[in-house]
Amino acid sequence: MLLLLRLTTAVDVTLFGQVWNTDTTTSIGTQASWSGTIPTEIGLLTNLGLWTMDSNSISGTLPSEIGKLTALHTWYLNSNQINGTVPSELGKMTYLQYWRLDYNQLSGSLPSQVGKL
Repeated sequence: MLLLLRLTTAVDVTLFGQVWNTDTTTSIGTQASWSGTIPTEIGLLTNLGLWTMDSNSISGTLPSEIGKLTALHTWYLNSNQINGTVPSELGKMTYLQYWRLDYNQLSGSLPSQVGKL
């Protein structure tokens, strides 16, 4: 008899001054006072399906770890101060249906991987 056990450990991630649990966090909503940069730990929130932080003061670049958010279906980060380029890892977000990154300071072209969404 073969017995398989799957052990998971929930991790708390601090994101914009709040703590989010990797097992239970499925959405992050808009709050008028979000500020700061997106930490690489965002990739630990693999159950995240809805992320709306539009019209805030989020700055810095988009970390490549966003590609680990494979359950994400709605992502609005428009109207912030995000700069740099859109990472190619965005193409790994296969459930992504709705997304806005406009009204930021992004540069360059969209990666070809985005065409797979």
